[in-house]
Amino acid sequence: MSRLQRYILLLTLSLIALPGLGQRRYSASDRVEHKLSKVKGFSTRDVDNKTDAFLGLHASLYDGSHHLVGFSVDGGWSTYIHRIPGVGLTPGGGAASAKFLYEYQFGHIFLQTGLGFGFQQVSSSLTDSLISPGERIFYNGIRSDDPTGMGYLLIDPLVNADGTHSRFMMKHVFGDRTDMARQYYAQLPLNVGYYIVGPAGIGFIMLGAQLNYIVMGSTTVKAKGTSTGLFEDYIGVVTDVDGHGFRTDVPMEHTNNKYMPLGIGGGRLDVLGHLEGGYEFNTFQTIREYRISRSDNTDCRIRFSAYLDISLPGLSTKGAESMYEVLSPEEEYAVKNGNLPPSRLTDFHSFGMNHVLMTPVASNYKVRNLTVGVRFSVLFSMQAKEHCILCDPWRH
Repeated sequence: MSRLQRYILLLTLSLIALPGLGQRRYSASDRVEHKLSKVKGFSTRDVDNKTDAFLGLHASLYDGSHHLVGFSVDGGWSTYIHRIPGVGLTPGGGAASAKFLYEYQFGHIFLQTGLGFGFQQVSSSLTDSLISPGERIFYNGIRSDDPTGMGYLLIDPLVNADGTHSRFMMKHVFGDRTDMARQYYAQLPLNVGYYIVGPAGIGFIMLGAQLNYIVMGSTTVKAKGTSTGLFEDYIGVVTDVDGHGFRTDVPMEHTNNKYMPLGIGGGRLDVLGHLEGGYEFNTFQTIREYRISRSDNTDCRIRFSAYLDISLPGLSTKGAESMYEVLSPEEEYAVKNGNLPPSRLTDFHSFGMNHVLMTPVASNYKVRNLTVGVRFSVLFSMQAKEHCILCDPWRH
């Protein structure tokens, strides 16, 4: 074999060996990729700190369009924000709600709406100086700012030793009040949110509004009452004689089974601004692959978040009720003519009380609902099978 023939043979063998060498290198890389696929990553660097959105070139839950349905429950501390002198913002109370949700996501932005039902209970402490003496002091069952009741005396049903009946004036003083309101709402949330996808996980923020419509409610007022007597036959004030109905600091409670019209223009509707932020977990999804089982198509998202709701417009009540209910005209006439039994006046619970936000005391002030709390949401969606983009034979 000549020298030229030997050169041609070596060159031919070299060209044939190059594909084989390349194939061996690919196979070696292929084995490494197979091992990496078992740890759900495309790199051995910082695998544990990567989220689904960062693991390979796969379609992501946080890209494209998605339709989700689900529910949420929330609850927190609630109160009324206002500037009414003598009415405290504390102790406040609580609010809770449950909602059915629909959500449309496109990319990192999502829109959320739904329907819900909420409950709110708020207590407000009152100082005695808020209520004028004319509104919280009664003589013979008539408010002290009504002079027509001052000159009439009641007849004591107990007989004196000489067989006569004494005449007296009964005085009631009320104070140390706490007014509580319960409201039940139909709710319509309208929110827009944005996903914050990063190495630490999936966060989100949401901003929007919520319509609250009062469907029913009630108010309960607690106070303490003291009653004394001024007899025409005796000097001084008679106190703490239970037989005559004279008692000190008697706990009272009055419930009014109707909703408090705390809404826009004294109606039922409240529009609240909504601010929310939290973290989302995706429990049913693994790394997206070309061939996935039908169960992997289920998209379940669990969210934990904190939120704040506050009335956007100032709310007002009709403010037409009295702080304390006085006797009816018929009973007032009976008192003035000495025909009303004293037992009617010794019963503290016969005096009605109305929530302060339903009285003229609050009529010139605006009130806002405020709730700060936490929320738990679960959303579901059925996703179509997805393709893998620029993936190796191990589909990652």
